[in-house]
Amino acid sequence: MSSHSVITGDIVNSTKLDDESDKRLLKKLHQILEPYKFEFFRGDSFQAYQENSASALQTALRCRTAAIGLNPEAATVISDVRISIGIGEVTHPVRDLG
Repeated sequence: MSSHSVITGDIVNSTKLDDESDKRLLKKLHQILEPYKFEFFRGDSFQAYQENSASALQTALRCRTAAIGLNPEAATVISDVRISIGIGEVTHPVRDLG
């Protein structure tokens, strides 16, 4: 059996983002996660299931880069994404992440 991964993320300071920045970040995260089975919950948290765990770190870093680079003109970082990656074998088909 091959190992699979679940990425769990939480957008840091999401309530401090203005509407435009929030929409841009969510759109970018959807684009990054689109190849995988994913869902958002509680507004600013998400999970993504990847059958190939080898690319999980790259996906996680892309999510963080999207948040950190949200406003490159700002003197300080206005947002980030806290990420965890779970890796293991899957014994049953994954139908949903809930």
